[in-house]
Amino acid sequence: MIPPTTNGISASEIQAHFDANDRFGMVGFMGRVGFAKFMTRLEHEHYDPKNEELNDRYQMFLISHQGLTFVVISIPLEDRHLAERIATECDLRFADGVPAVFGGEGNPSFPIQHKNLWSCENLPNSGVYTGKKEELEAEEQRWLRDFWTKKETELGY
Repeated sequence: MIPPTTNGISASEIQAHFDANDRFGMVGFMGRVGFAKFMTRLEHEHYDPKNEELNDRYQMFLISHQGLTFVVISIPLEDRHLAERIATECDLRFADGVPAVFGGEGNPSFPIQHKNLWSCENLPNSGVYTGKKEELEAEEQRWLRDFWTKKETELGY
């Protein structure tokens, strides 16, 4: 059985989305340092939520797998270079394949597999591997807080 996503779209529907379109997909664990900043920047810098036609090109799906929350982001394949640039700036890279989670119950393999679906992971020389994870997490949280505070001000909240 393929588990449902947290936003009501089945993993098999997401699989069909990738099979039917020229899409580039990224899978990220919500707890990975840099990933929240990456997905926020990618959407707001290139797929403005205020522009419906443009924002429709950016699709995001939440999937619960092995008790963890993952995000699958889908953009047009020709925009891959945009995602790669921002990922590098957020201390991330795209690893070949999708995540496998060991230690939980059931199958560790991610429920969606596709040649154009890549895992987001931290760069090999990332500070998360050299004792700076907490510092980087705090920095990312400050960036996100500042970003959303500015957005709320722009929208008049």
